Amino acid sequence: MTVSVPPPPRGNKDAIAAAVLRVLSTGGADDLTVRKVAAEAGVSVGAVQHHFPTRAALIIGAMDAVNHLFMERIRSALSTATTPQERLSTFCDELACLGEAGRRDAVVWTAFASRAGTDSRVHDLHVDNWRRTEAFLQTLLADSYPNAQISGDDAALLLATLDGIAVARGAEGDHRMTSDRGRLIIAAVLATFAARSSSPAPETRGRSHDRPPTEIRPATPADAEAIAIVHAQSWRETYGRFVDDPDTNPWFDSERRIAMWRSSLDDDELNVVVAVTDGSLVGFAATHLTPGAEAARPEELHMLYVLESSHGSGAGQALLDAVLADRSATLWVAADNPRAHAFYRRNGFRPDGAESSFGPIPRTVRLVR
Repeated sequence: MTVSVPPPPRGNKDAIAAAVLRVLSTGGADDLTVRKVAAEAGVSVGAVQHHFPTRAALIIGAMDAVNHLFMERIRSALSTATTPQERLSTFCDELACLGEAGRRDAVVWTAFASRAGTDSRVHDLHVDNWRRTEAFLQTLLADSYPNAQISGDDAALLLATLDGIAVARGAEGDHRMTSDRGRLIIAAVLATFAARSSSPAPETRGRSHDRPPTEIRPATPADAEAIAIVHAQSWRETYGRFVDDPDTNPWFDSERRIAMWRSSLDDDELNVVVAVTDGSLVGFAATHLTPGAEAARPEELHMLYVLESSHGSGAGQALLDAVLADRSATLWVAADNPRAHAFYRRNGFRPDGAESSFGPIPRTVRLVR
């Protein structure tokens, strides 16, 4: 006996979201109304309004649908990629909307970006989506060009290029920005990273040609205030997206951290080193021992933070080398922090399955080496 699975009801949210996507991708944002979506989905206006009560909700629904389809394509494509460069190329193709579903995705993304300028909810979602995308691009770039000292600005440059190609294809189709032309432009940008990666390494590890040298030294009690400021600013740059307002959240308050660091630097429990560039502290790292039979490793990398402006300078690697060298250790990292995961993976750390949360960070995972 064969049992057939009935299709989702026509008033199902996913079915209506698919109708939103069709209306938006064929008629543009100006054509997106509850009545047209209802007609496209074959449901009542009330059924549409039940799931998408506002125009912004319709656009968000279309964006969610595109993101879901995009992630399915990416997972499938990346699963067959055998090198870091293939993974990067695949991701660039999809993000620049060069594939078969490209123009539809480009129209939806452009409408979403346009709405972000006037709607705070769409704005917050847009910022969060693009921050994550930029971080993932930086990871792919760093894996593809390990000697290029890839920075956040490099990932932002590539993302801006891909975004521009996608907008052009959404607005004009293949009339000016063909798929082949888009790939040539992307290849030209990637070639600059490849050239940097193949050039001779700087004499000092972690030093780029256009940056002043970074000094790594043990922390002293006099560093407490500077460490606290870097600590709070790094938290704001990395985890500010997890809270409504970092300015009013105590986890992002430097004054609170000054007292903590004064106390910490006065005892011997933490081994702390700092990174100093041009006389200013730009990062720090700390380890402590984890004695006991239940400890996963005898030592923990308690913290490692570098200001965003010094990402790609080599300061993070130099701090890790100074504070931990190649010893076995554990550390906790936000689950949603692809840049940090890539850094620690290059240094031999792997997740052991343990998970937790910390302050405003909803999910953290433990890495071990």
